[in-house]
Amino acid sequence: MEHGSLESVRVTSNRSQPDQGPFLSLIVPCYRVSEYLPDFLLSLDEQAQDADDLEVIFVVDGCPEDSEAILREWAERSPILSTISITENGGVSRARNHGLGLARGDWVSFPDPDDELAPSYLEEVRRAIAQNNDVTLVATRLVQCNAQKTRVLNHPLDFRYANGSRVVDLNESTDFLQIAVHTAFFRREVLSNSGVSFDPRLKVLEDGKFVAEYLLAARSTSVFVCSEAHYYYKVRRDGTSALQKSAQNLFERYVSTLEYAHLALLQDLRSPDCPFWLANILLYDLYWLFAQYQHMHSTLYSISAESQRELSDLASASLKKIGLTNIRSFRAVNTPLDIRAAWEARAADGVTSKAAILRRYDPVRQLQKIVFHSSQVNESFSVVRGESDVFTPYRKAREILFFDEVWVFEHIVWADVSNDVDSLEPLRLVSKNETSDFLFDGVALEARITGRALGKVPPGRGPQPVISGLTPRKPKRSNGARFRQFRARLPYVLAFRVSRFSGQARAFRNAWVLMDRDVQANDNGEALYRYLMENRPDINAWFVINRDSPDWKRLKRDGFKLAAYRSKKHFSLMKHARVLASSMLDEHIVTPFPRKYLPQTWIFSFLQHGVTHNSVHRWLNLKKIDHIVTSTVAEHEFIAGSPSPFSLSERETVLSGMPRHDRLFKLSEAAKRSTETTKTVVVMPTWRKYLAPLLNSDDGLQGFHESRFVTEWSAMFNSSVVRDLIRREEVRFVLLPHPGIDEHWKDLKIPNEMDRISYVGDDIQSVLASASLVITDYSSQAFEGAFAEAPTLYFQFDREEFYSGGHIGSEGYFDHARDGFGPVSLDLHSLEADLVSMLDHSHPSFADYKRRISALYPLRDGNASKRVVAAIEERLQPIKR
Repeated sequence: MEHGSLESVRVTSNRSQPDQGPFLSLIVPCYRVSEYLPDFLLSLDEQAQDADDLEVIFVVDGCPEDSEAILREWAERSPILSTISITENGGVSRARNHGLGLARGDWVSFPDPDDELAPSYLEEVRRAIAQNNDVTLVATRLVQCNAQKTRVLNHPLDFRYANGSRVVDLNESTDFLQIAVHTAFFRREVLSNSGVSFDPRLKVLEDGKFVAEYLLAARSTSVFVCSEAHYYYKVRRDGTSALQKSAQNLFERYVSTLEYAHLALLQDLRSPDCPFWLANILLYDLYWLFAQYQHMHSTLYSISAESQRELSDLASASLKKIGLTNIRSFRAVNTPLDIRAAWEARAADGVTSKAAILRRYDPVRQLQKIVFHSSQVNESFSVVRGESDVFTPYRKAREILFFDEVWVFEHIVWADVSNDVDSLEPLRLVSKNETSDFLFDGVALEARITGRALGKVPPGRGPQPVISGLTPRKPKRSNGARFRQFRARLPYVLAFRVSRFSGQARAFRNAWVLMDRDVQANDNGEALYRYLMENRPDINAWFVINRDSPDWKRLKRDGFKLAAYRSKKHFSLMKHARVLASSMLDEHIVTPFPRKYLPQTWIFSFLQHGVTHNSVHRWLNLKKIDHIVTSTVAEHEFIAGSPSPFSLSERETVLSGMPRHDRLFKLSEAAKRSTETTKTVVVMPTWRKYLAPLLNSDDGLQGFHESRFVTEWSAMFNSSVVRDLIRREEVRFVLLPHPGIDEHWKDLKIPNEMDRISYVGDDIQSVLASASLVITDYSSQAFEGAFAEAPTLYFQFDREEFYSGGHIGSEGYFDHARDGFGPVSLDLHSLEADLVSMLDHSHPSFADYKRRISALYPLRDGNASKRVVAAIEERLQPIKR
């Protein structure tokens, strides 16, 4: 079917067309590729055989740069028959269709002009066709490489070439699928007779739909895999290669892809069953869509609920037509079990492969984690070893979310194996529901074994090709490499050995290591250390911080036992540590040294930096956490409850309150008794992920200072309402920027009467304890103000951008308008009105906000540190039955 055509402004050829048509036609659409054309044209010149049977059709697609001039200069001197067609801009699909209308060859292909062909490329194709003239399609080898063509890069579909050149039937082969048209040759006769063309409505999978329609029209799936014909697909750092472009505007692209490719192909089938080869193409495409929802950052998180439902409905309809059998046979990529189970559940109305998988083992508490997937939130099962039931103290159902809705559940169970740690009998899951059995007789297997047993692991890649002219790399284990590895390991070896003879081993034995940021203290890590120092001298507590931090001297003066971050002392300390507890969860905190030199032998306690109110499960689920602090009932249920999107359960999660709140409790209680009448307004703008590139750009901080973030907050600081309030003796404004912003915002112009403080060197808790009102945007510091019984005004001028997928989390259980501790202002005008009414308590919802605050913390008593220590100590002992 013709999906759209272009009219040529002019068509020119470098020589007259021969009476007999060429054997091969290459159709090359050109748009903004003048930088890359010379290399592509040179690769055409280097084809080993003469070019009498070849034509190249260049479609210059309304290109504004000098591609046409480059092509004409090449055509004048090249013996290859070439046609240059200049058209209005219509996109790659229309350009290819236009070129297809001009083609005369028996076989056609569609190479991209920013890639290259190996010198023997066309010779290998000719030989393949001559020896296998009955095949429907010839597939060449895609070799993904860097832009300089000096390094071969892995591609997800490299396994297709592991078995060398051969004829395959796509309807039977599980180790080959063809999607791209630039590495394929098609019979023009089939295309002409069927009217198959590229669909210009598609921006993703336009190649896949073309291939599928071609194979359906040919009524044959016989393909010759020509592994010796190398097509060099060049990945460029500027992010403009075809694969990288497909990540932009994902929602619009995928809606059109699902509607005009997936469902259109599936609805046009002559049979009610989707053929295996077509399912492979569609599932490979769906994999990249679903994988977006497993990333910590994705632009898809920002689309509306209505748009999410639209994507979900289209994907579900596609999966139902693809069918359960095809999904279970798919192995073009190693699809994560979360995605595979979700596909199964939608394709077959809740049916999933219930395979018990062994995950993490907790050697301290002698607990084995086992998981399986199910479409049911409630599953009745037991864990057995031999003939005996195994005690399972913790169970949970984790919600697996795609398109903001639950598609399937991962059931998590922790089994107590303390009675038979050395038993050779496997752990088994036994369903108590007769209609729902586990695979493999319920035996819990390692994930890699389960993946192979389910047939979801792709075949091996085979040997990596060598690019012509590329100098082979030196062997990985050269003498130089061995020496560098030895030199890297030496400081750690020496540090550990010195500790054994210097007495450090005794000093560090069973240590509890406390940290906040590596460059800054003054958070839950420091607060817990102070509690241990004053109340639990029996615990060998140490504090780690960078020696250059402004807090180092202060902590040293207060009697802290310190180790400099990433020093040899720090390394030796961690070698003997029993506990690492930190308010931060960044990789450089939890893994300060390479794991190959310092494997984790301690338990990790995440003290949290604030109350979790956004949905950060994609981040937390990646971390190895033994204990996590929660402070409110809603937060605890959100993280540990069943079901929830977090993999953390009651095993790890304890409602205790944060250690730093002990001091804040004392300070706020003292502030209540104070006769001070000044109303303190604490302003705390928080970090934005989208600010990061502006703080590291080539134009210095110009982009940052011109950002909406800076202009909106600056307008607020200098508004007439704020200036009038500041001039009052009974009102004090204090600015406290987020640490990630503070250092870049030194030249911020604020009223002289407004105080500015910092997380480094200032007593933040004393300020918060006396606060009458907090102004922030999305920060968890609003919960700090609420602990001190101060309401909050939320200034959310960039709400849509903040929750657009670039930040670490998306909206969670906490709705600022429904659950917040004050009004939400979306612009400066409403902020000014809310500010005045909140300060004089005349806001119509002021009493409601105060009620929310008073009900927030169930354990507001100054004993959080004591509870945290007890929870950590409990996790250092075997589980109690």
